[in-house]
Parts: sequence; C-alpha cells; structure tokens
Amino acid sequence: MAQPAVVLEQVVKQYRMGPHVVEALRAADLTIPAGVMAAIIGPSGSGKTTLLNLLGALDQPTAGRVVIAGTDLGALTETELTAHRRRTVGFVFQDYGLIPNLTALENVMLPMEFAEVPVGEARRRARERLEAVGLGHRTGHRPSRLSGGEQQRVAIARALANDPAIVLADEPTGNLDTQTGREIVELLRRLVRERSKTAVVVTHDAEIANTADLRFHIQDGKIGQAR
Repeated sequence: MAQPAVVLEQVVKQYRMGPHVVEALRAADLTIPAGVMAAIIGPSGSGKTTLLNLLGALDQPTAGRVVIAGTDLGALTETELTAHRRRTVGFVFQDYGLIPNLTALENVMLPMEFAEVPVGEARRRARERLEAVGLGHRTGHRPSRLSGGEQQRVAIARALANDPAIVLADEPTGNLDTQTGREIVELLRRLVRERSKTAVVVTHDAEIANTADLRFHIQDGKIGQAR
C-alpha cells in the first residue's frame, strides 16, 4: 500500500498574543492519500492558513507530528526543511504571487533557479509547464498583461516547476470570477490525475470543495471529514 501524502497526528499549534495564548489547531488528525485532490473547507479564522503553513513546512507545530510524503518534518534541520520545500511541495496563492517584472516563463523558472537546475533545462521545463496549463503562447508576457485566470495558471505552472509530490493551494479561486474559478479547479484536478500529484486546496467555497475527491471541514482548529 502506498504511503499517504499527508499525515497529521494530534497536531497543536499555539500563538502567543501578549498575555494570551491562541490555539489555532487543537489535537488535529488528518490523513490524505497520495494521488487525490483534497479540499479543506472552513470559515475565516478557522485555522485553514495555519494548517497549510504546517503542511508546507513554513511553520512548525507546537505539539504533534506532521508527516509529508513519508518525511517527518519534525526530524529535519532548517537546511533540510528548505530543501524539502523546494523538492516536495509546490504553492499556489490567492493573489498569484508572481514577480511583476518577470515574464511568465521567468516566473516559472524562478523556483528552479533556487533548486540550482541548469538554465537550459529550467527554460525547457518552464515552457513545458506553461504549455500544460494552456499558456504556451504567453511565455513572454509579464503579469500586468495577463488576466487573473492566466496569472493563476502561471502560478500553477510555477508550483509544478520542480515536479513536487504535493501542491498546496490557498484559496486559489478567491480573486477570480465564478467561471474562471471553476476552470482553475478543473485544471488542478486534471494535473493531479495526469501527473500523479496530490493537491490540497484550502477554500471557503463549498462549490469548489465539492469537486474534490476528499473533503475535510475545519472549525475552531478541529478537523473532520466532510460528508
């Protein structure tokens, strides 16, 4: 049996705000198998972003274990965590996160530069990723010349640049109209299927969540499987 892509075991995440302690996650358990698209749905302030930061090794839990693609993140050094983020996880953000003065091709090449991929290979791979999201004809355009949907497609191509096992998407349709949002989610689903990836989509949109293979609900820092 293949190992799960994501495992959380009794994860607690606390933040100190002055004299107060805020518990963003409370003894959270979560298992997501490899090769699926999973949606995490919940209202603002429910712990969605905290959860995504833990899955992406951008933050560490106060207690509990986070295991991503078979790797216990708590056992890694800071250097190893950086390498893990570059190799294992791709990120898609609500605001796209593209560099304004770089072309679509250069934006997709950027993660490969950090991973020390040779320039020729990075350029070839970036073109292939942009073609996969339907933007092979827009490689030389900067973000200001792209629509919101096109910018999010570039962001997805960038997330796939280093061939990660897992793509984490934080409200990827939040800045898009309904139809474009549906197209972006369908694109993610297709790439998960065709490239054998796992996608974890954090959203407050029930319609988007209902297109996922698995749905989880988060409320007040507790995670449960949605029906």
